[in-house]
Amino acid sequence: MSMKWWACCVAVVAVVAGMGWQRWSAEPPATASTLLFAQTLHDLKGEQQAFQQWRGKPLVLNFWATWCAPCVEEMPDLEGLHQKYAASTQFVGIGIDSVESMQAFTEKVTVSYPLLQGGMVGMEMMKQFGNRAGGLPYTVVLNEQGEVVLQHAGRIHPEQLEAVLGS
Repeated sequence: MSMKWWACCVAVVAVVAGMGWQRWSAEPPATASTLLFAQTLHDLKGEQQAFQQWRGKPLVLNFWATWCAPCVEEMPDLEGLHQKYAASTQFVGIGIDSVESMQAFTEKVTVSYPLLQGGMVGMEMMKQFGNRAGGLPYTVVLNEQGEVVLQHAGRIHPEQLEAVLGS
């Protein structure tokens, strides 16, 4: 084989190795929780709520909608768990719904934890946390370090959350 061929092979290997080094040495890709804590959504009063305010505390994120029967069914259970663990864990409901529908819902069902209007941003957040299908309800629990300790598609039962929150 010719010297030109070997030189070309060495050049290609060097370029590929350089690209690999650049990718390896660059900042790691953002995790779902990193992106979450950089996010801000509006609450039902129209005020912006930054997820950063809940960093450092266990966090239960519940993606839901008023038109979703399993979401509505699990809401009283989530409210009860919120009351039980309020001192140690932050619950946040992210509605994939209109503010008006969510406000009307809270007139019928007591929800004392923050409800935020997620819309398409909420859908993208769910995908980042592993819910590629976009089904509701979807619950994610993060520990104090922002690490995902539970992802659950469908209605979550109190004992499932208690197993994580009570430990």
